[in-house]
This record gives sequence, structure tokens and C-alpha cells, in this order.
Amino acid sequence: MEHIQNAARRTKSVIANHKIFFVLLVVFQIFVLVSFMFVTVHYQIAMVTDARGIIETVQNANYEQTSLEAGQPFLQDISSVTTLYSSIKHNALLFGLWFVVIFLTFQAIVWLLSHILLQKTIHQKTSFKDTFQNIIRLWIKYAASSLIFFLLCFSMIYVFFGNILFRDPASISGTISVAGVVVLVLYYILFVACTLISTSSWKTFARTLWVVAIKKIYITLPVMLITIGVLGLILYGTSLIMQMETYFSVVLLGIFMFILAVVISRLFIIALVQGFIKK
Repeated sequence: MEHIQNAARRTKSVIANHKIFFVLLVVFQIFVLVSFMFVTVHYQIAMVTDARGIIETVQNANYEQTSLEAGQPFLQDISSVTTLYSSIKHNALLFGLWFVVIFLTFQAIVWLLSHILLQKTIHQKTSFKDTFQNIIRLWIKYAASSLIFFLLCFSMIYVFFGNILFRDPASISGTISVAGVVVLVLYYILFVACTLISTSSWKTFARTLWVVAIKKIYITLPVMLITIGVLGLILYGTSLIMQMETYFSVVLLGIFMFILAVVISRLFIIALVQGFIKK
């Protein structure tokens, strides 16, 4: 409880003492969410359109046994199905690549600004060289952790989809559930790693990651789950507002409150984890 109270006080203090810096952080968070939404919607529409084309072609296929036995093709234009399938794979690849690019650039800026806001150096005058070196040091740890996460996730997806045609259909649902749990575990470790990128060395980074993510999981995980639950309630309330025929300004206010809660929650969790390190 002491860790949580200290983290809450520290978060409140840095926001109150650095309002302009905090506003900048909120602006970048808005930009990140808009970028993720744009990429997701764009490529999902493209993939759904291609999938519909394949379904329509298959629905219009030749299912008559006599004509098939006579040598008539099952599909009149199988090349169109192949083209659409290749398009789905291409768009899925581009979606994944853009997601990683946004995560390593714009999302990285949000994490770096959050750490800088909580660092004591923000109260001191430092040279451009020292500031730049500090930013690079933070980003390298962030990028390395993120790339390991994406590499493990993409490898698991590749193996799963590479063998899905040879699996029992009854076991596919269970496999998807297991894969989802693994991704959540990996993301939990990634999130904790992102809160530790301000550590002084790689050795300290690895040691504290083990301590905070594993040894103190009884504190870290419940706090994160409660935070996610609060954010989920805010998001649910925002969705209810959006479903109601109300003023557009009220909808924007609800979305803004959710983004604000995301930014504050990230600062709070970083401060909480840094409190573990100091103990």
C-alpha cells in the first residue's frame, strides 16, 4: 500500500508542476491512438473486402457432381481467388509492419516523454548532448524489448497458421485460446520492461525486470489489472455516450477523458515500478 500511495503522490506532483509537459504528452497520446485507429481501419476494410470476394466466388462455384465428373472446373476463375488471397496476405503483412513502426516511433515517444517527466533531470539544466544521449538510451531499451515481443508473437502466429490446415478442427479453438494467453503474458512482461527503460545498465534492467515482473507479480499484476479495469469502465462509459444521440462535443469529451486516464495511468505505473527499484 505504501508503494501505491507514493506512486500516486509522485504522479500528482509531476503533473501539477509540469503542466505544459503533461499537455504535450496528452497530445502525442492522441496522435498515437489516431494513428493506430487509421491503420487498423484501413487494412481491415481492405482484408474484409478481399475476403468477401473469395466468399462470393466460392458461393458461385460449380457444386454439381455430374458436371464435375464431366471435367467442368469447380471454379471458373481460380486466378481471382489466388489474387484475392495474395492481397489478404499482403495487406496483413503491411498492417503488421505499420503497427510495429508506429509502436517503435510514436508510441515510443509517449513512453520516453513519460519517463523524462518522472526523471529528476527535468528539474535541472542539462546540455543537449546529455539529453540526446539519455533519449537514445531510453529508446534502445524500449525498441529492444518491443522487437523481442513482436518477434515472439509473429513467430508463434507463423507456426500456428503454418500448421492449422493439418490440425483437428476441434482443437483449433483451444489452440487460439492458448495463443491468446501467451500473447497476454508476453505483453505483461513487455509493459513491465517499458516501465524500466530508465534503469542505468542492461544488467540492472534485466535484474529489475525479473524482480518486478516475476518476484513481485503479486503486487505488479493486481495493480495493472485494476488500472486496466478502471480504463475499461471509462472506455465502456465513452462507448455508451457515443451510442446515444447526444452532442458531438460530449462524445469528444468522453474520448478525451479516456485518453487522459491512459496517460495518467502510465505515469502512475512507471512511478510505482520505480518505487520497487528504490526499495
